[in-house]
Amino acid sequence: MKKIGLCLATAAALALTGVARAGSDPGSWYVAPRINGVWVDDGRKAEDDIGFGASFGKVVSPNWNIELGADSSGHRRSGVDDRLRLSTIDLNALRVFKREDSINPYLIAGVGQIDTNAPGSDKDFYGKAGVGLMADIAKNTSKGTNLQLRGEMHVRKVFADAADLTDYVASLGLVYSWGGAIAAPAAAAIAAIAPAVAKPVDGDDDRDGVLNSRDKCPNTPPGAKVDSDGCECGDVILRGVTFVTDSAEITPQGQLVLDSLVAGLQRRAGTKLEIRGHTDSVGSEAYNLALSQRRAESVKAYLVSKGLNAADLSTIGLGEMQHIATNDTAEGREQNRRVTLQALSVICEARASEDLVLRGVTFKTNSAVITPTSKLVLDSAVAYLKARPNAAAEVRGHTDSVGNDEANMRLSKARAEAVRDYLIAGGIDAGRLTANGYGETEHIAPNDTAVGREQNRRVTLRIAP
Repeated sequence: MKKIGLCLATAAALALTGVARAGSDPGSWYVAPRINGVWVDDGRKAEDDIGFGASFGKVVSPNWNIELGADSSGHRRSGVDDRLRLSTIDLNALRVFKREDSINPYLIAGVGQIDTNAPGSDKDFYGKAGVGLMADIAKNTSKGTNLQLRGEMHVRKVFADAADLTDYVASLGLVYSWGGAIAAPAAAAIAAIAPAVAKPVDGDDDRDGVLNSRDKCPNTPPGAKVDSDGCECGDVILRGVTFVTDSAEITPQGQLVLDSLVAGLQRRAGTKLEIRGHTDSVGSEAYNLALSQRRAESVKAYLVSKGLNAADLSTIGLGEMQHIATNDTAEGREQNRRVTLQALSVICEARASEDLVLRGVTFKTNSAVITPTSKLVLDSAVAYLKARPNAAAEVRGHTDSVGNDEANMRLSKARAEAVRDYLIAGGIDAGRLTANGYGETEHIAPNDTAVGREQNRRVTLRIAP
């Protein structure tokens, strides 16, 4: 049986050397054939041996799989010519972790029925529990399919009439899934940032209010705000551009999305584009700010390697400054972890103002003295404003509800002015900046908890349209 374990481990090591990134998508179905090593209970009076099995299942959410499995193994018995046959069928739930990464650890638990050919034996029920890993080998986002390597170890507790039996099973196999998300996220981004050849016949096929003959971006998504050339204003989220956890390494899926952008961006050479990195709120503000900057720079480096002009691309990391969803759920945090593109030279008449929450900018208690740890965030704000030399900004101070209204209003005003002075010292023209205090008048969270009060004590930048 030691040879069985060695074979399984060797096969796993060889397969893992070539894995790709990102697990199977929620909603996809899968089949999972496997080879098993089975260590049987001493009460069976049989030798350990190998067997085979397969599962059919569905990825029901980012964290859960449900599957039906069937397995069979044969075991040599002392003094008996025929082998002991063990056949099982079971229903299992898998709690999957780090689905977005290349390797997805999971816990498995299930119930089933086992049938043996031992004399006088009946079909018995059993419970199982174990751990496993799934690792991507080849994910095709254009077809919504994925091929993974899967290794697992579990214990099988059989509730037999004569005596309970405990078997141990180690398995190695493949998982092939289909019906996952198809990577068409770049289409909207291409339409928004990069123009295509205008159609010779007039009309307004994308219904953005700009005729085909003048529309430099003829496939903008419905309802998008556009400029006079028909190109979308504001940030374009590069959906599908993802990274390995806690790093700036772009996943293969993210590279596919960026590859689909390149040709369109090359047709609009000379357009100044800003690549903006964003994170969720897990971790410190300083760490997230640095990570978002590295990820933006990683996207720029990739696009330059594909032929785009580096002079047309700038980067900025905004960390936690611009959340677009709650950070209280996994889905919200996933939306907040994103990279966006903004065409700096595109101007819209009705463009809305833009707010940046300067998370990580803190002050000494009951004062407007900026703490040293705030420097990284404020320096990022300076870079953001320098990239927009014509934009005016209002520095807005806010407090929680502790203390009286008048004192909080004065404190918020003083803190806003302190941030304004820092930005001016960093090279921002004083004529572009105003500073106002709003005290406790614009709360974004309840003041009856420490966490809520911390969120309310903040400084924001409102960039004028």
